[in-house]
Amino acid sequence: MLLDVLTPIDVDGRSEAVRQAAADLRRDLGVVCGRGDVATAAATAATTMPATGTTPTGTTAMTTTGTSGTSVSSAAPVPSGMPSAAAPGTDVTARIELADDPTLGEGMYRVVADRDVLRVIAGDDFGFIYGLYHISRELLGVPDLWFWMDWTPAVAGRKPGPVAVPDGYAFASRPFAVADRGWFVNDEVLLMGWQLDNDPDQPWEMVFEALLRCGGTMVIPGTGNNSAHHAEAASRRGLRIAQHHAEPLGARLFSSAYPDLNPSWGEHKDLFIALWEESLEAHRGQHVIWNVGFRGQGDSAFWDSDPSYDTDEKRGALMGEIIRIQRRMVLDHDPQARTCVYLYGETLELYRKGVLDLPDDVIKIWSDNGYGRMVTRRQCNHNPRIDAMPNPADRGAQGIYYHASFYDLQAANHITTLPVRPERIVHELGEVLARGGDAFWIVNSSNVKPHAYYLSLIARLWRDGLSDIDVTDRRSSLIPAESDEDGAETESLTTVGTLLAGTSGDAATFVRSATRTFATEYYGERDAAAVADAYAGYFDAAVAYGDRWDERAGEQYFNHCPRMLVTQFMRDRNASCDDMRWAAGDVPLVEQIAVVDRIAARGAAQYAALDDRDTAAATGMSPHARRLFDDSIALHTRVYRHCCEATHLTCRALWEGFAEDWQHAFFHAGLARREFRRAREAMLAREHGVWHGYYANECLTDIAQSAWVLSGLMAYLRTMGDGPHFFQWQRDFIYSREEQKIKTLLNLENHLTDDEIFDAMLVKWEDAEA
Repeated sequence: MLLDVLTPIDVDGRSEAVRQAAADLRRDLGVVCGRGDVATAAATAATTMPATGTTPTGTTAMTTTGTSGTSVSSAAPVPSGMPSAAAPGTDVTARIELADDPTLGEGMYRVVADRDVLRVIAGDDFGFIYGLYHISRELLGVPDLWFWMDWTPAVAGRKPGPVAVPDGYAFASRPFAVADRGWFVNDEVLLMGWQLDNDPDQPWEMVFEALLRCGGTMVIPGTGNNSAHHAEAASRRGLRIAQHHAEPLGARLFSSAYPDLNPSWGEHKDLFIALWEESLEAHRGQHVIWNVGFRGQGDSAFWDSDPSYDTDEKRGALMGEIIRIQRRMVLDHDPQARTCVYLYGETLELYRKGVLDLPDDVIKIWSDNGYGRMVTRRQCNHNPRIDAMPNPADRGAQGIYYHASFYDLQAANHITTLPVRPERIVHELGEVLARGGDAFWIVNSSNVKPHAYYLSLIARLWRDGLSDIDVTDRRSSLIPAESDEDGAETESLTTVGTLLAGTSGDAATFVRSATRTFATEYYGERDAAAVADAYAGYFDAAVAYGDRWDERAGEQYFNHCPRMLVTQFMRDRNASCDDMRWAAGDVPLVEQIAVVDRIAARGAAQYAALDDRDTAAATGMSPHARRLFDDSIALHTRVYRHCCEATHLTCRALWEGFAEDWQHAFFHAGLARREFRRAREAMLAREHGVWHGYYANECLTDIAQSAWVLSGLMAYLRTMGDGPHFFQWQRDFIYSREEQKIKTLLNLENHLTDDEIFDAMLVKWEDAEA
């Protein structure tokens, strides 16, 4: 049988979520079997399908990761990658039908070819959705992250035309390794300033589709008001709604609702409860996994606003009391509802100390530190690194909140790929599964596109997981001492890699395979090796700011650290920078600058070398692969190159400021600003087609602000060295030697701006810097 642009899909009587997945498959049939462009395919889908809700349009690409299962066919099995066009004489166009089998578990499905019918058999909506996307991925060759990675059939060398389904084709899925799987679309500022087809909601539809293609069941659809706005669309897609760890029961924050009141439980208990009731009503009819807990107004501890809770015992007792109140409220609304508690930050500390008692039926969500390590996160200068691995001895279901992206105003990654080695991530998530953390995985996906590599890798783990391994306490045998250096975990990584792969291979083999598959799917077989090498080089180039394997500097290190140092220098250069104690210790500012400079200088050299290699590799790539390469991992390398160099130059300027060499300090601050601007320009240069405006609202790492802070430093340095009359530097850099000596008129024209002075310095000094 053939799949082609006219293949009918029978979804009569099915839910809106299933009909939407069918509409996505109809679009994919148009792309692969028809004219090969998404706009035409979407128009075809709209005119040939029954009403299915909104059909995404205005897109340019397609990609996915295969679902676990077994495939059996009386003919040759369907090969991986893009299928071949139908051979001449192959039979008639197939039709796709859906059939119910209530014996199948949640999300389970079969896809069976029976003469001219390709049948998707499932017991629930998730099964049908995954089965329809299976056809798209495995038979049409459309990968999971197709939109976010600009995929087209040409990537696999496929020309438009019908696709043959082998006679007797049969596929049966296996249970997922993780029961509930999803993304937290957090710190989503790039999605907020960007539209598709002039529709600001359309990017979110593409997020939800990608998540379902990856096998997701749930989503936190944004932060604050964004979550409330997009929850309905996510629910229509069939996704369960999970909730932010800082927003109990998904309610409005107290200070948002009552800005003039102190957010104290003792003073305003009834108002807190009323906000939770409001949220329960607002989400009625949605499938919600309710977050219970009590935190401060934002990502902070509640006692920051209520210092009367001044002991761990008081804090744990109040949190436990509130969790039980919230749990009872949820069950009164829906006796079948599930609740979870995020053991995150201060909540985990209280739980580990034994002062927080939790009901057994509340899912315990353990959290990494934002850098891939299952320990408590650093908050300001407080970094206890308490173990946060699931505990097999705990009663009840357990899961994790894990970060592909993180925003901490210190050293994390938000607009670049997590720089921690993927072997470490595989190890850590394998350990999570081995210790029973398989009920709930919520992954901070942020703005999706910069994090496609790790989102794909994690989806592979939540899908396939560990096989034939007992869930026992392996912590002592698999995790080395906390003060590990690179290479210290070779034996344990090998062990976990063997468990994950189910073979004699190690974690490195697992990662190499996953990376090569990712590169092949999205960049094409021809250029896969070069792309995989570039990803490996990216992780090799990452710069350590501490001794532990997760302490690798993301792009925030090379933006927030220089801004902190500059601020302290201008405020009081004789005092230590308190904001930098986590990174450089409680030492004089000049010594803190030295710590940051060593890291930045090393990063500048390593990323410059990698950027040059990437540039050379790109020249031999196909046009599509080169564009995607320059949009993705090569862009991330270039951002680091410029930001590291900018940080190094900032440190040099500050040292010269300490020496009161104001002119050179000003000059190097100007060079630093130029590097930050180059990093920003590198991002904006990768906006094309549907991606126009994607980086416009890059306001968290905020490289543009780093440049602005350096402008402020330049003004300060010029004031110190050329004020209050501001004529000498002008004479030094634009007057002839003879004119410089004659001061009957101090200046002969308007005072130059800082930018004009810097340009004059470039003429005199730039070549000497090369």
